[in-house]
Amino acid sequence: MLDSSDSNNLDARAAMFRVLKGGFGSPSVIDHVILETSSLLFQRRIPNAVRSLNDFVTENKFRILFVTEDIFSEAMKLTLQNTSDFLTLADSSQIVFGRDLGVDTIATFDSTLGNFFEKRIGKGCFESLDKKEKRMLTM
Repeated sequence: MLDSSDSNNLDARAAMFRVLKGGFGSPSVIDHVILETSSLLFQRRIPNAVRSLNDFVTENKFRILFVTEDIFSEAMKLTLQNTSDFLTLADSSQIVFGRDLGVDTIATFDSTLGNFFEKRIGKGCFESLDKKEKRMLTM
């Protein structure tokens, strides 16, 4: 969503559009995901997008879930148990939070992470929008 050259950009914009319309309840994000995303943006040499990320999360009233020591411990165990799946600590934290909070839907392009949830939105999301919504996102 913050990197227009990314091949998933339109699908990411469409997924966030659906999330912000309230189709999946109150939007939440884990602090580790914000950390991982901001690091990736710096690696891609687009540091100004970190401010955009912060503004987006703040303006859209995302609930930020902070990893506690217990969540961290469970997430680290999951990461170490699933080294062949290449789950990052951020991925594992989302899985643990999802289990603890009864979250069944995740917005992700990572099929491995998505497999830990009942529903996943991401890939193909743009095509699921109607013409008016598509126009709004491509203007």
